[in-house]
Amino acid sequence: MNRKARNVVISVSLLLAVIIPVEAGSQVIGMLTIERLSLLDTYRTGARPFAMGGAYTAVSDDAFALLFNPAGLTQVEKSEITFGIQHLKLDIDNEYETWNSGSSNSYTSFGHLAMTTPAGSYGRNIVIGFGVFRVGSSDIEYIRKGLRPDLDGMIENIFLQSGSIYQYRFGIGAELVDNISVGATIVLWDESVKFTETLRFNETGTDSSYLYIDDSSAELDGISMEFGIMMWLNRYVRAGLTFSTPAALSYSGSGNDHYEGTFQDGTGWNTASEAFLTEDDLTLPMQFRGGLSFQSGYFLAAADISYCDYSQTKFNDLKLIDMDYPGNSILREVVNYNIGAEFTFPSAPLKLRAGYSYMPLKLQAMDELTYVIDTVDEWGLVTEYDYFDVNDERQFFTFGIGGIVDEVLILDLGLAFGSYERETRYLREKRDIMEIAITAGYRF
Repeated sequence: MNRKARNVVISVSLLLAVIIPVEAGSQVIGMLTIERLSLLDTYRTGARPFAMGGAYTAVSDDAFALLFNPAGLTQVEKSEITFGIQHLKLDIDNEYETWNSGSSNSYTSFGHLAMTTPAGSYGRNIVIGFGVFRVGSSDIEYIRKGLRPDLDGMIENIFLQSGSIYQYRFGIGAELVDNISVGATIVLWDESVKFTETLRFNETGTDSSYLYIDDSSAELDGISMEFGIMMWLNRYVRAGLTFSTPAALSYSGSGNDHYEGTFQDGTGWNTASEAFLTEDDLTLPMQFRGGLSFQSGYFLAAADISYCDYSQTKFNDLKLIDMDYPGNSILREVVNYNIGAEFTFPSAPLKLRAGYSYMPLKLQAMDELTYVIDTVDEWGLVTEYDYFDVNDERQFFTFGIGGIVDEVLILDLGLAFGSYERETRYLREKRDIMEIAITAGYRF
């Protein structure tokens, strides 16, 4: 079998490398770090905006303005506190050559806690708010395996990871002039993850095998800012626009790894556990998002569009480009589309919602398989990777129900169903996603 996929030797650990013997190594480490930590897939939480497909930039009339458009905070007339939980079910199917393997994962976690309150008029309306939002999930489990005649055996990769991305948001919205509001938010990033990488190899026709285990943990901290504007074009139509500054993130981790196995004669062997540390810097690029909303009577419709050139992402002050082909970027620029609608029943405090989100994948390359090499010239892990084709781009269909009881108690439920499929020349990966968001709040 002629292996043409690009590969890189990474000593000691797949994600938390201490020694990287080849120049391309840092680029692949950056690619894997960004994808597995879900840094490119931060999403908007909250059952109501969630059910409306994330089309909320020109709505933002509650505590979720802290996430979507701080200028919308000026629409909050009473103090409000909200709390939410989220549930994620993720099915991953991998086909490496002709070998299929899959996994199904289910997680329930804290979603958000936020509070907003009017701060006085001073001639114009001013509202402040604070919230903690879970904007990304690092919970993942996958299995990949394949028969490799060029290595004389069967390889199996098992990756288990748990963690979440949280954002602490401090925002203020102010009425600038009639029908125009502005706002700003300071965003503090925080993430803690734990992961275990297990590599198995069984040599064909012999008892020879090895098992590599990497247990690691990592912390990520960072800061960015977001600015927004909200304009009332007429009594029915609103427009919103936000701009996010680049996010400066610092990533540090530690862990240990060890090997064990069996020689061809059946004799067992193992190595002592080896500890390692790492520190890296990441910079996510600026983002732009705009939206329109239309409300008449009991009907509300909204649409958003956002843009970000993710090829400007930096890992340790370097762009993530293919060192073998410098003209190729591992990341690309993307445009997301979101639409949503809400209908309020005239005789009951009940609202029905639905939406759609189109969210293209930001990465253009992914890892295929990782295995151990031990030769006279080099030792470590080899991660093979290649650029992928998207068979089905990522998209979500969303639904929800909720309302306000006695004008003070908020109860909302949102559902999302999504999927995507991508493949390199050797690996096909399909992911099916189901998410539930539940929000409860109180206005006083």
